[in-house]
Amino acid sequence: MNRPIFTKFSIALIMLFLLAPHAYGTELIIDSSTNEVKVSSSFIGTDVMVFGTANDKDDIIVVITGPTETAIVRKKGRVSGIWINKEKLEFRGIPGFYAIASTRPLSEITETDELKKQKIGIHNVITTASLNSKDKNIKTFKSFKDALVRGQKTKGLYLDMPLAIDVVSKRLFKTTFHFPNNMTTGIYTVKVFAFQKKRLVSMVSKTISVEKIGIGADVFKFAKEQSALYGLLAILIAVLSGWIASVIFRKI
Repeated sequence: MNRPIFTKFSIALIMLFLLAPHAYGTELIIDSSTNEVKVSSSFIGTDVMVFGTANDKDDIIVVITGPTETAIVRKKGRVSGIWINKEKLEFRGIPGFYAIASTRPLSEITETDELKKQKIGIHNVITTASLNSKDKNIKTFKSFKDALVRGQKTKGLYLDMPLAIDVVSKRLFKTTFHFPNNMTTGIYTVKVFAFQKKRLVSMVSKTISVEKIGIGADVFKFAKEQSALYGLLAILIAVLSGWIASVIFRKI
């Protein structure tokens, strides 16, 4: 644990102990080691701790979800000895990042229907409702979804198996998630669920902002806000680069 995270956690731990008598019921109190993640050109990823206090009888599930995006999954097939893209499915409104942690296996905390209802677990988030309305290939949905999840797991963007949550003094809990360097910018939502006897008794949420900084952020903002001008400048730079290269090689 690095020093900034440890310091904030220590301070918050004392505050939670002071607040604990007032949170004896099913009320949750949560916080994170940071509310903002700054992404620069040298960003290599960072760890974010989520911690809080709950009833000593609660089972806790923590979920972090990133900004939604569209993803296209293609399946290759062999035609006349050549591998080409034959089928595809487009998934809309799926999270660009999804991580989960729990005090026990999910099946021991609550029922399958409740997990689906609360969209706990990446396979309960990506459903047939995520498909582009034009895609009717429901029969192959599971294989395409599994391929999507595998690809995102390889990139460090999805967790399909929960991380462990450490419980301190029966009331305090903490867990740490890794934010990789390839994560998208935007608002990330942290949801903490408390269950008792497989019944949801409380849920609280907070947000973490992930933002670009430095010259990369300025270029990204310019490209987004002035897309036409950015395109023209890109073409001009490409033409000038080609001309300069031709002049150099002509003199060699």
